[in-house]
Amino acid sequence: MKSKNITNSDSIAINIDDEILNKDYFGNLIIGSLLIAGFFISFFNVFETGLNNLENATIIVLSILVFGITTYENRLFKYVSYGIFGVFILLLAGLLLKMDFIYQGFLMTLNDVSDKIDVTFLKNLNRLKVTASDVYLMIFMVLFSIVCGFAVRAMLKKGRILILLIVNVFFAGLFLDTRIIVPKDSALTDFNGSIATFIGITLMVSAVLMSIIKHNMEKENTGSTNKVLFTVAATVFGISFLGFLAFYYLFGSQADLDSPVANLKESILNYIDDARYGGGVTDSMPQGNFIGLSKLELSEDMALKVTMSQPESLYLKGFTGSVYTGTGWKDLDSSVYFKNQDLFYWLAKDGFSSKTQLGSLNSKLLPFIAKDEEISDDTKSVLNAAASEPISVEVENVNAYSGCLYLPYELNSEVSDISGANNFSDALTLSKGITGCKKYSFATSKYLISSYPFIAGSYYKASEKKELKKYKKDEENYNKFVYENYLDVPKEADKAIEKVLGVKKIDTSKGKHYLYEDASALITDFLNNYITYSRRINTYKGSTDFLEDFLLSSAKGYSVHYATAAALMYRHLGIPSRYVEGYLITPGMERDATPGVAFKVKGASAHAWVEIYQDGIGWIPMEFTPPYVNIMERPSATMTSGKGGKGEGAGEAEEEEVTQEEEEKDPEKEKQEKQELAVKWTAIIGGSVLGLLILSYVVFFCLKRRELKKRLNSFKDVNVSVAIGHIYAYILDLLKYNKIIVKGGSHLLIKDQLEDTTDFDEVFKIVNEAVYSNHSLEENAREKLLGYLDKTRKYTLKKQNIFKKFKMRFVDFII
Repeated sequence: MKSKNITNSDSIAINIDDEILNKDYFGNLIIGSLLIAGFFISFFNVFETGLNNLENATIIVLSILVFGITTYENRLFKYVSYGIFGVFILLLAGLLLKMDFIYQGFLMTLNDVSDKIDVTFLKNLNRLKVTASDVYLMIFMVLFSIVCGFAVRAMLKKGRILILLIVNVFFAGLFLDTRIIVPKDSALTDFNGSIATFIGITLMVSAVLMSIIKHNMEKENTGSTNKVLFTVAATVFGISFLGFLAFYYLFGSQADLDSPVANLKESILNYIDDARYGGGVTDSMPQGNFIGLSKLELSEDMALKVTMSQPESLYLKGFTGSVYTGTGWKDLDSSVYFKNQDLFYWLAKDGFSSKTQLGSLNSKLLPFIAKDEEISDDTKSVLNAAASEPISVEVENVNAYSGCLYLPYELNSEVSDISGANNFSDALTLSKGITGCKKYSFATSKYLISSYPFIAGSYYKASEKKELKKYKKDEENYNKFVYENYLDVPKEADKAIEKVLGVKKIDTSKGKHYLYEDASALITDFLNNYITYSRRINTYKGSTDFLEDFLLSSAKGYSVHYATAAALMYRHLGIPSRYVEGYLITPGMERDATPGVAFKVKGASAHAWVEIYQDGIGWIPMEFTPPYVNIMERPSATMTSGKGGKGEGAGEAEEEEVTQEEEEKDPEKEKQEKQELAVKWTAIIGGSVLGLLILSYVVFFCLKRRELKKRLNSFKDVNVSVAIGHIYAYILDLLKYNKIIVKGGSHLLIKDQLEDTTDFDEVFKIVNEAVYSNHSLEENAREKLLGYLDKTRKYTLKKQNIFKKFKMRFVDFII
C-alpha cells in the first residue's frame, strides 16, 4: 500500500467553528484598537482631563482589551458581556444615586468638557458639587472606558459607520476651532489643536476607512491573502502613528512637528473667519494675522454706526492679541483659561473684571479723590462725572470685522449683560452668532485715559483702606495671572529687541520691572529715531519673524508694526502688554456728533495700538504710531509708577531701576535639566526597543495566524483522506497538552493514556484507512474526525489553567 505521511509538526490550530474561521478577527481588532486609541487620544487632548499620561494610557489599553475580548466570540463571550452590562448598570446607578466614587468623577469630566464648550449649566453644577480628588475621576474614566470598548464593538458589528463619522467630525471641529460646528458663543476661542489631537483624529478616520474597505473586501469575497496584507498594513500604520506620538512627546520639537499642522489649521480658520466675519473694503486691520500684510489702504466707507447719549472720544477695543506667534498675534490658549478657571469664577463672583476695571475703580475711589488736595477741582469734576453720568452707546457693525465686539476701556456694563457678547476670553470680547453680532448696546464712563494717573495716585494712597480691601485682593490675584501670561517674548524676538534697545531682558521674578515712564521713553526714543512711518510696505509672506524683519531689516511700517514692536518691547522690559486692534472715536468726531444721533465711524478710523497693565489700575492704551500720538488725549501728568511688579502688587512706590546683569545659571536647575535629559533619552531608547519588540511580535503573530488559517482550511480539502490526515495531526498536537504522546512510534499506545476512550478506536480505524487505503473515503468520515477533534479541544481547554491557555493562544498558536 502507498503510505501517506502524517505530520504533527504543524502544531497550530484554533476553534474550527465556521463563524470564527470565516471572520478576520485580527483585522477587526486592529480597526477597533485604532478607533479607540484615536478617540481617547483626541478626548484627552481636546478636553485636557486631569489625568496623567500613564493613567491615560491605562484607560486606552483597558478599553482595547475589552473590545478584543468581546470581539472574539468564544464561549466566554456571554459571561464577559454580562460583566460589562453589570459595569454599565453600576455606572448608571452611580449617576442616578449620586454615588461619590462615580458621580464626582462624572462631574469632573463634565467640568473638563464644559470648559472647552461653554455650557453654563454644567459649569455651575461642577463649581457647586465637585469636591472629590482625582482618584474618582480615574474610577469614572475606567468604567467609561470599559463601556466604550464594548460600544465600539457593537458599532462595528452593526456597521454603524455614520456614528463613527459624526465622532470624527466633532473632534475635527474641536481640533480646528469649535466655532466651525457650534455657535461662537458656546465654543472655544482659540483651541490649540496639538499634533497629538491631529494623530488621534487621523487614527479614527483611518479606522473608519479600513472598516469600509474590509467590508467591501468581504462582500466581494476577496481572498485571505489580501486580508492578511490588510491587517499587516493596518498594524504597521497604527504603530507608526503611535510611535510618532510617543516620539513627539518625549523628544519632538514643537516648531518642527507642530508647524505644518498649525499652518494648515491657521489657513483653514482664516478662510472661515473671512467668510463669517470679514468686514470687506473697510476692514484694513489684519485681526492679528500678518501673513499677506501689505500697504495700508484706509477706506472712507462706513465701518460702524455709533449712537451716544453724550458723544465722547473713546478707544473702541476689538481684536486683542496676547501671544506673539512670529507671524502675528493670537489669544491665550484655552488651556490657560482652563488652568485658571477657578480664579476667573471667583473674580466674577466678586464683580471684578479687567474689562470694567478702570471705570469701576474710579467709582470706588471718588470719596478719596474728593479729599485729595493734590488733584485739581477740574479733574475731580471730570472723574466724578465719569462715575455719576454714564453714557449709553449703541454700535451697529455695518462693514467691520464682526468676530468680536468693539468696547471701550471705560466700560460700565457687565460683559455678560451685553446682548451678543461672549466673555470667554480675558483679552477680547467675542461676538455671538454665525456671522457675529451686528448690533449691541452698552454703558460707558466718560473718557478716563487722560486722567488715569490721578486714579492711580489716589489708589496707591488709599489701597490699604477697608473700603478697597476686596478690590485689592482681587486685583492682586488677577495681577499674578497677568504677569504669568502677558510677558512671553520668543527668544529670537528678545534678541532683536536687546540689540536695538541695548537693554537685556528684565527678570520679573524679583517683583521688579522698568519704571513705566522710563520704559515708554526708551521705546518712544527708538521708534521715533530709527523707524520710518509708512503706509507703503512690502508684502509680508511669513517666511521670517515679523518683528525681526521690522526692526532689523525694513525699519518702516504703520500702526500694526509700531504696536507689535511696542508690545514686545514692554514685555522685554518686564511690563505686561497686549497688541490691540480697533477703532478710534477721536475728539474731532466727538465735537461733530449730536447726542442721540448716529454718526459714522469710517474704515479710516481703524487702528492698532498697545495696551499695558498698570499695577493696581488695569489695562491702559499707549500710543507710539507717529501720526496718532496727539490725536487722542493723553495724560498731562507723568505716569504714576506706584506699587507694582509681579504677582501680589510686589514692589515699592519709589521703584528702583532694575539691574541689567545677566541672570546667573542656577546649578540646581542645570542638574535638574541634565537629569530630565537623561530620563528622556532612557525613555526614547527603551521605548524604541519596546516598539521594535512589539512590531516584531505583531509581524510574527500575523504570519502565524496566516499559517494557522491555511492549516484550518486544509481540513476542508476536497480529498477527504488528506483532510483526515491534517485533522489527526492537529488532534495529536492538542493531546500533548494533556501529556499524551506517541510512545515507541506506536499510535495504538495513545489509547492507554486517555481517560475517555470513547470513539477512539473508530477514529484510529478511519485514520489508518485514510493513510493506507487507496479508495476514497466518504464525507461522513471527515465529519466523524471533526467531531472527535472538537471534543478533544474542549476537553484540553478545560484541563488547562489561564497561563497555559494564554501560551496555547499567543505563544504556541494552537488555539
